[in-house]
Amino acid sequence: MIHYITAGKGIFRVNHQTYELSTGDAFLMKPGEEIYYEADKKEPWCYAWIGVQGAKIEHYLGCTNLLEKPVFHYDKDERLVKIYNQFFKATKEPVLLRELKANRAIYDLFAFLIENFPNHQSQDKKDGLSYIKEAVAYCNLNLDKPIKVQEIADYLNFNRSYLARLFKQKTGVSLKQYLSHLRIENAKELLTKTESPVNVIACSIGFSDPLYFSKFFKKWTGYSPEKYRQVEVNVQNRQQ
Repeated sequence: MIHYITAGKGIFRVNHQTYELSTGDAFLMKPGEEIYYEADKKEPWCYAWIGVQGAKIEHYLGCTNLLEKPVFHYDKDERLVKIYNQFFKATKEPVLLRELKANRAIYDLFAFLIENFPNHQSQDKKDGLSYIKEAVAYCNLNLDKPIKVQEIADYLNFNRSYLARLFKQKTGVSLKQYLSHLRIENAKELLTKTESPVNVIACSIGFSDPLYFSKFFKKWTGYSPEKYRQVEVNVQNRQQ
């Protein structure tokens, strides 16, 4: 769980270390850790929290410095507050939209953490596969944005051509192909598991133009998004 303090004060104790926290501070609580936290008696804190788990989450946390220091401070703007509000609002949505919107808020949270509190491992201690994993994580976290290979290279502080060669060497596909494949697979899942309109799905995987998304989808699958959804629904109905 990641708690973000919106007002007041308190203490957080983990690994025999005590942190005095206040508005704008946040702290990470991991399963199995012996922890203690308490609100200040004079100025009790108010906080928001998001609970997450899974292998992907462990990987994303590893891309931040929170595993080394489980507290951080952020008060430059309202970005973090908006992410928590986005998650809270998602929990009030109907079932079909709840998971989709909650997951988007979680991805936004980890994109924010990786961007603002990265794990500054020295480059000479990391092999090429580590950078590929970071590139893949960045793609997953920013799938709702129209990201390009250059943007990923800038994030990793790499030359674009070098990153492209390294990715192709380690995975067998180009980074551009991987990003396209990732978008298509996510689109397929949303088309079959939700009733979201095509324009909403397009936006959620980085396409601002639904018409362009439809052409892109048909180029990869041979079907328009609407036709693909219809075919998959018919297949599922026959299997029931």
